[in-house]
Amino acid sequence: MTLLATPITGASRRAVQCASRVGLFLGLFLGLLATTSACSVPQQGFDGFADDTGAVPTRNSATITGTVLDPTGSPIADAHVVSAPHGFEATTDADGRFELTRLPIGETDLVAAADGFEAATLTGLSLADGDTATVALNLGATPIQDGLVTVSVVDPTGDPLSGAVLTASSGETATAGDDGTVTLSGTAGTTVDLVVSDPDDALWPTTLTDIAVPQTGNLQLSAVLAGRPAADAFPIGSKYCSGCHSDISTAWSQTAHGQALSTEL
Repeated sequence: MTLLATPITGASRRAVQCASRVGLFLGLFLGLLATTSACSVPQQGFDGFADDTGAVPTRNSATITGTVLDPTGSPIADAHVVSAPHGFEATTDADGRFELTRLPIGETDLVAAADGFEAATLTGLSLADGDTATVALNLGATPIQDGLVTVSVVDPTGDPLSGAVLTASSGETATAGDDGTVTLSGTAGTTVDLVVSDPDDALWPTTLTDIAVPQTGNLQLSAVLAGRPAADAFPIGSKYCSGCHSDISTAWSQTAHGQALSTEL
């Protein structure tokens, strides 16, 4: 057999080098695969992680079913139920029923809440593996806050009037604190007149008429008390007033009334 030597051109040389690199890479990959074939990568299963044999262990768990009821015992739909401390959640159906599955075993608390009701808490519920506990959570009625009236009272200088007295035409009274704010209760859902007075009787009282107090909530009002002259006060005339209120005095003197009073009789 005669062997013929074929000259290796540039293209042939590159092809040989490429084939060598591919063979080297393939060999390294197969070697790595052989060394790692004894180890299996854990895979997430339905209840946990697979072991080296591929079997998925069963995790210990429990279930809670129950109903959420209002103060009359009627079911509450769309109530929110949460387990603590793990935070499993469920929403009640039209019959007030809920179900929490695959809960960790041990001691669990439940909190149920719904719009328009006070939340209810069930504590110390002990769960064992495979348990299905049935519970009922009764929500309380939301307390109705009677309507309130709050009046901010200031004196002629704009400072808060401590001790101001607020009296309703229906008889209820309340006294302002140091900040001049007084809150009156007992008039929810009614329309009343409110009289704001100075405890020292040094300021004129003021009346807020036809105040419609809401059934719930807090109505915010304000009142300014004007100065009351002393018991021994006497008229001093416009000349004395103009000393402090010259602009008002000048404007008043141009009126027909002011000019009439200035005429000597």
